[in-house]
Amino acid sequence: MRIITYILILSTTIISCNDLKLIKSDIEYSKLPIEVKDYIFESKFKDLNKPEKYKVENYQTLLPWIYKTKIIRLRDNKSYKINFDKEFNISTLIINDSLYTTNNYNIYPIDSLKYTFSKYLIK
Repeated sequence: MRIITYILILSTTIISCNDLKLIKSDIEYSKLPIEVKDYIFESKFKDLNKPEKYKVENYQTLLPWIYKTKIIRLRDNKSYKINFDKEFNISTLIINDSLYTTNNYNIYPIDSLKYTFSKYLIK
């Protein structure tokens, strides 16, 4: 019984260590880095690191508009599953260990100063 308990604790620790941590902060459009501003209005994933450090996997659930997003660091295969509150947050970018995503639906460059974005520091 002790061995089974030990194995369960060890496996739980190993599984939980595989996740990345995200620290969120809000940021205005004017404070975004230039590289992010060039791509923020596209609704797709973009890793701006050279060479690329991350990849993304999207999983569609049974309902067609609900996605689960998983970001994977290529160096060590650590991942973070993201369950966004809003469907428009699937439009994400990663740059220099930060993840940027929109906080508004139907964003347009002409109204860029009205929008806020989320910046996640990836640890």
